[in-house]
Amino acid sequence: MKRVILICMFILAMLIFSFNFVEASGSGGAISLPKTGQGISYATGDDGDLKTGVNWPGPRFEDMGNGTTKDNLTGLIWLKNANCFGTQAWAVALNSANTLANGQCGLTDNSQAGDWRLPNINELKSLVNIGYKEGGMCDGYPCDYLAMWLNYNNFNNMQNNYYWSSTTYTATPITAWIINMQNGNAGGYVKTAQTYVLPVRGGQSGIADPIYPANIPKTGQETCYGEDGNTITCDATGQDGHIQKGVSWPSPRFSITYCNNSGPCSNQGSDCDANPNNDIVKDNLTGLTWLRDGSLGGQLSWANALSYANSLTLCGMSGWRLPNVNERVSLMNFGQTDMAAWLNTQQFVNVPSSYFWTSSTNAANTANAWYTAMAGGAISGLQDKTTLYYVWPVKTSCIPPPSNMVSWWRAEDNASDSVGTNHGTLINGATYATGKVGKAFSLDGVDDYVKVPDSILWDFETNDFTID
Repeated sequence: MKRVILICMFILAMLIFSFNFVEASGSGGAISLPKTGQGISYATGDDGDLKTGVNWPGPRFEDMGNGTTKDNLTGLIWLKNANCFGTQAWAVALNSANTLANGQCGLTDNSQAGDWRLPNINELKSLVNIGYKEGGMCDGYPCDYLAMWLNYNNFNNMQNNYYWSSTTYTATPITAWIINMQNGNAGGYVKTAQTYVLPVRGGQSGIADPIYPANIPKTGQETCYGEDGNTITCDATGQDGHIQKGVSWPSPRFSITYCNNSGPCSNQGSDCDANPNNDIVKDNLTGLTWLRDGSLGGQLSWANALSYANSLTLCGMSGWRLPNVNERVSLMNFGQTDMAAWLNTQQFVNVPSSYFWTSSTNAANTANAWYTAMAGGAISGLQDKTTLYYVWPVKTSCIPPPSNMVSWWRAEDNASDSVGTNHGTLINGATYATGKVGKAFSLDGVDDYVKVPDSILWDFETNDFTID
């Protein structure tokens, strides 16, 4: 079958060529990433402007009437009473979650000891709505804290404080990952200290569940640690390294596309220009495509980082953006002591163990934005936007084109045939506009069109062909 391909274009007028594209951030991977919750835009191309990710269902959190609250976005079932156990040290919190059962903490769900667990960091972070301060989310008024928003969404007694995860902070293994339910920040907390416990059950185990819009992936942690930071046997600990809950990572996790200035190299067996600055890497877990060079954009203020990403053309492609906080965190492997060093073994190059901007603003203090630390992995919204941090653009991945294409017009500010020499010409005012992925042809539906020359390659006779 021969194919004439126009791929990754978005309908911007009444008439346009047929196309294939990936609509939601993360589509085309093993999982889809959800929106962050940011609903207000603070600059062109930021999280609140683009709102990439799958939509939250309504209701997001559902009171099951048996002492539990179900998250219809992820499929996780949480203990409704978020302060049943008070504050506990990490080892005690693990045991409290592991032994929780029907009859305790207001549960009438017939659950048994072993059904519940302390959530891993990906599960706990899924509760964060970074836009909690925006609009009238709490009885018509802005929520003062993230915990307040959760209490308005079918949780009880959520504390404006730290909550344990089951994931050890491997950069400093005497600490474990926590989420601050005041603002959603995440980092390490000494395991012998005491803080709050929120058990969870359900969720995905290895295989994605299409019933739920945003499945949660494994964290990458496969080792268990004691309070002293030494590795221990995982049996029956309830730690993240023991349970390893979540969707499994595909293999390979990352795939490279070698490129030159004009687009992908025709022969992907080697880098045609021997320049990694032009190459791109797809994350097969999320479907997102990243620059191969993690420091290509250098260190910029938040506003300049947005502008750089929005205007970037690389591998012949536009449509790049600064990733939101969920997209940035998706690159983290919580089993590694230095996440940047690990990424540099996964097709990427020059990823520094430093701080990276996201496109997400701190809604509680809009002079600050969210960033991630690519050494230990801290996640915070407390950095002033004038600070110089690294910029690492991302884009939604296109569906891979088939190998038997006859022609491919990508509309990246030209009507060139990316496969052959059947280059087009824009007629009667046809132009280019922003597409869902990169650029697209924009036609008025009246008399605009793209004219392409006749070619013997299109002499299909009675053979099958497709126009996508």
